Amino acid sequence: MRYFFSLRMGRALGAILFLVALLQYRSFEHRTVIGLWSYPFAILIIAAGVLAGLGITASVLEKWRIVGVTPQHRYQRASLDLAILLWAVSYFLGCVDNPGNCGNVADLKLFGWTTPLASLLGWISLCCVFAAVAIGAAPRPKGADWSANLMLLIGTLAVVGLMLEGGLRLKVAFMPEAQGFPTFSSAAWERRHAQHNREGFRDVDHEVSKSPGALRLAVVGDSFAYGWGISEMDHRFGEQLAAQLSKRTGRHWEPINASAPDTHTLHHLNFLERILPYEPDHVVLLYVFNDMDYIYPITPRGQM
Repeated sequence: MRYFFSLRMGRALGAILFLVALLQYRSFEHRTVIGLWSYPFAILIIAAGVLAGLGITASVLEKWRIVGVTPQHRYQRASLDLAILLWAVSYFLGCVDNPGNCGNVADLKLFGWTTPLASLLGWISLCCVFAAVAIGAAPRPKGADWSANLMLLIGTLAVVGLMLEGGLRLKVAFMPEAQGFPTFSSAAWERRHAQHNREGFRDVDHEVSKSPGALRLAVVGDSFAYGWGISEMDHRFGEQLAAQLSKRTGRHWEPINASAPDTHTLHHLNFLERILPYEPDHVVLLYVFNDMDYIYPITPRGQM
């Protein structure tokens, strides 16, 4: 009984953590509510606050309503409460890792995180939801019929799906891969291997003034210059070119990287302006043909 009540308190704590995470978010546009949130997101925050208040109230009152509840019902509700708590903790951790994630609930991104611990807790909360559904759907009468067999089949498929999901999350947590399109694996790879400097580029911080006798090589471009999929920055084109120039000229060449994936020439001009205070001696534009895609409009299919 005490354990059941503690899970109810955990649900209230989860609601509070979720509310705190939402309060950290700042809308990208239309910050009409106290200069922080749009009206839809402000309504979402109010709704989360109401749910948190109801959760706390229910946690307090549940102490006097446990008597008479069947064990099956207790286990089902306990699984749901644990699911809510773990989900809220995973949401909170994902927001701590990146404040931009605080608005994921508005996009219905409820269980996807690049932070390994948050991703694992989100998966466990999914398992708890499944356990609650399975307990509630367990056949009460003795004997088997077609509906029981159908529920067994659905449950088996759900378990297999959950195990596959867990295995994929572990793979992303320990062996993330940089892929050619936005995925959680790509985001996890970038989070692990792509450290950014104060200018926002994947590079080390550079002093504004050059070292005596040193030359600076700036490399500007998109994902090719960024080194997408290359874990070590020293293995990128710019660093390799600077190393070869240092070897052949007998002078130290300092590589400066100003690049980002999915960018084009207009972005690269902006990147160049941002690194000009570092006075690069030579600039290499790592150009790819799709960097010119911005110069022509997207033509509807059938009108070419």
